[in-house]
Amino acid sequence: MASWLEPPTCPQRICVQIPPPSKVFLWIGVLVLSLCNWLTMVSTRNPIFFPCENDTSSKVKSNAFSGIPNLQNLSMMWNCPPGKLKHLGTPPCHLDIDMDAFVTLKNLTHLFLAGNSLTLVPRLPDCLEVLGLEFNHIFRVMKPLGCPRLKQLLLFKNCYYDNPCNQTFFISETVFQDLPDLRNLSLGFNNITAVPRGLPPSLESLDLKENKISEIGSTEFASLKNLRHLNLEWNCQRCDHAAQPCFPCMNNSSIKLHPQAFQNQGQLTYLSLRGNSLRTLPDGLFQGLQSLTSLDLSDNLLAYSIRNGTFFKELKSVKTLNLIYNYEPLKTFRNLILSPHFSEMSSLEELLLSELPTDNIEFGDNFTTLDLSFNKIRWLPESFFKKAHSLRYLRLSHNELKFLDTQSFPFQLSGSLKELRLDGNPFMCSCDTSWFIDFLRTSPFTVPSITTGIRCGFPESQHGQMVLSMDPRSCQEIFGSLGFLFTSFMTVVFTLVPLLKKLYGWDLWYCLQVFWAGHKGYSQLRDGQGKHDAFVVFDTANAAVKDWVYHELTVNLEERGRQSFKSPMKS
Repeated sequence: MASWLEPPTCPQRICVQIPPPSKVFLWIGVLVLSLCNWLTMVSTRNPIFFPCENDTSSKVKSNAFSGIPNLQNLSMMWNCPPGKLKHLGTPPCHLDIDMDAFVTLKNLTHLFLAGNSLTLVPRLPDCLEVLGLEFNHIFRVMKPLGCPRLKQLLLFKNCYYDNPCNQTFFISETVFQDLPDLRNLSLGFNNITAVPRGLPPSLESLDLKENKISEIGSTEFASLKNLRHLNLEWNCQRCDHAAQPCFPCMNNSSIKLHPQAFQNQGQLTYLSLRGNSLRTLPDGLFQGLQSLTSLDLSDNLLAYSIRNGTFFKELKSVKTLNLIYNYEPLKTFRNLILSPHFSEMSSLEELLLSELPTDNIEFGDNFTTLDLSFNKIRWLPESFFKKAHSLRYLRLSHNELKFLDTQSFPFQLSGSLKELRLDGNPFMCSCDTSWFIDFLRTSPFTVPSITTGIRCGFPESQHGQMVLSMDPRSCQEIFGSLGFLFTSFMTVVFTLVPLLKKLYGWDLWYCLQVFWAGHKGYSQLRDGQGKHDAFVVFDTANAAVKDWVYHELTVNLEERGRQSFKSPMKS
């Protein structure tokens, strides 16, 4: 589609005859007229492409191109930008195109008039196939264009915040009745409040993004059975994270979708409902979209529908699904839970999420791409990747990942994975994660920005350093030193303890007993009469002990000591 917007170059040499002081330049084999405001008549033999862009033209007369009747491609763009699209300091401008300026160009197929502040569409040759009228002041098209062969009509950005018109864009049904071969219609950024009526059945691409359409009924697209590309994004905008002027529907309501809004679009391959404040999706909305391969539901409010909705089972042919930014404002969920019907998307190849569910996901055999970039994912659930056997491209860049656990990281994908993006995460660079460095160096798949984008976020001493700059051998040296010290300490302990017990065990026991006795102090025996002060028990069979007790101990206790004790003896 984009190639239609670019005027083709011409390999032939074109001779342009103009009055002075205009200048002619040779550019890619084509002579280009520089100052079109001096243009009155141009003549050449075999013209194909005639550009006249970014100039100060103010008048294009009816006979301006009478000398080049065989012209096929004409580009007159950005000679007078409208509204806020002008550069600062640019003086006021006005481009006046005579209504019959292009009628004589019977071979003209491509005409580009963007950025000229036009308010009316001049009469056009009936052979025209591509018409570019974007970035003008055309917001009411009432009469047929007079070019039944037209295949592409570009009318976007004629009425929006940078090019205001202060009214609703309107295009009459009669305009489309005269365009039986129209395939590509672009009406984005035009303050349209309802889907235009009478759209030609030949349409293959329809762009209605950034308008104010609040409702899609069952009949708006009923006749468009050849439609392949439909863009309805940002019509009922959610404004909690808007990066530009935002225009929500009344009471911040969502766009109303009839369950049969797309019932006849069996050929549709791309559908965008992004940014329409959707909270629920009607049952059967996607039932008739057998050819749909790409669906964009991002920037809505579908958090609960993603958990419990049944619409997933209607997306059996979808290969790319975008669910980014579907959270509720000021509400968070501990875990992302996908509907059980998600596993019925057997053709899914690419999934864009902002968080990972903890449950096992039944990825289909065709699932090849998972893009989770630019989110706030802090951890990877252990079981998430277990059944993603066909995954080829995994993008986890620009999240908040600090660790990649060996249990949660998809090592089982190493045989199928071709590319892994991890740049932009604040990884922890410590000896506990040294295995991650070895993994990056020996991984069989491609890791983009491995030497420039994968940096340390923690600890602060390593902040901003490359992960690969960390030497895993330094961790081995640290662990080896710690192991040596611990082993040496245990060797000394197990050697000295038995030796000290053998040499000083009894002395230590005796000292403890003395200290314990001193701590408890003296107390009388509990015999009720208090006749004795000490009680001595000894072995009378040991003559030495017996002699010492009778002749030393008792004498000292009862007769020679500072106090006299009464002590009964028991052998």
